[in-house]
Amino acid sequence: MNPKNIYEMDSDQDGLTEAQELALGTNPQSVDTDADGQADLEELQSGYSPLVPLKELYDDLEL
Repeated sequence: MNPKNIYEMDSDQDGLTEAQELALGTNPQSVDTDADGQADLEELQSGYSPLVPLKELYDDLEL
């Protein structure tokens, strides 16, 4: 079954839904928005920003 809404879809298969990507400002068509070699979800889980290469997040984000 293919997801039909942004709360279920994950076009780039990075583990973030389209809705999460929109909220975070990441690219829903790219596994690695900031092109630093680490997938967006991995960066978030490690405390790094998926928008800026190797920049730590200072706010606690909960997905």
